[in-house]
Amino acid sequence: MDIFRYLLSIILFVAGVFCVLQFLLQDFNLIFLALSFTCFLFAYWVKPDRENHGRSNDTWYWFDLIDISVELVYRIITLPFRLLRRIFDFFSPDIP
Repeated sequence: MDIFRYLLSIILFVAGVFCVLQFLLQDFNLIFLALSFTCFLFAYWVKPDRENHGRSNDTWYWFDLIDISVELVYRIITLPFRLLRRIFDFFSPDIP
């Protein structure tokens, strides 16, 4: 089942990259930008969790490449929202 989830995650990631390229190369169509964000977020949520990140099995190193690339794009997408939340949490009064 994990192989299927990784395969689906790879397909969604490639579709997201394709949508970003279409957004940049065409007339800045916002539908492609929205589709790319959606594909990247779904690729992150579909990707199975890895319990043994520190294992020394080199036969599955490409899973680490998938994890790193999908999580990096997910963190870049969610960074502005996290920053906005911290700004609003800083200015909100603490009500006991």
